[in-house]
Amino acid sequence: SVVVLENKTGRILAMTGGFSYPLSQLNRVTQAVRQPGSAIKPLSYLAALGKGLQPNTLITDGPITLPPLGSGRNRERDSWTPKNYDGGSKGTLTLRRALENSRNLATVHLLDGGIDKKPEASLDRVCGLAVEARIYRECERYYPFVLGAQPVRPVDLAAFYAAIATEGLRPAPQFVESIATNGSVFY
Repeated sequence: SVVVLENKTGRILAMTGGFSYPLSQLNRVTQAVRQPGSAIKPLSYLAALGKGLQPNTLITDGPITLPPLGSGRNRERDSWTPKNYDGGSKGTLTLRRALENSRNLATVHLLDGGIDKKPEASLDRVCGLAVEARIYRECERYYPFVLGAQPVRPVDLAAFYAAIATEGLRPAPQFVESIATNGSVFY
């Protein structure tokens, strides 16, 4: 699927949600969800900037293990130890470089003190921001969320990026610009 929208107005400039309407009427832009992967990472960085971190703030891109979520009888194996795509780490990076290079470990390190003191509170803030930005109606509360594990509709992700481009003003995606009959526009 592909969706291209005008940042300021939300007007859909181009959209394809499939390749054959007779074979499938499912519009993958508006009706299907898929994991956004690294495309969701800017959300965590926005949360960090909102807490006062700057683009030149240094962050670790090294191994990290987060404790299990919630209370109760958690086991050590319930902890989460993510990895970078390339399997390595880059040491210490600026926030800007970590986002530019899409570093998983640096993004996860934001949860451990970068956004809030505790990882659970940081995750709550990122989830709250995702709902506030209308990327999701509700957020699945689990750590891999910050690396793009929760599926999203492509049109909602595009609107989120439009809001970034317009410094926070999220446009409502518009599919219909006007409706006319016999040369007369009635919508």
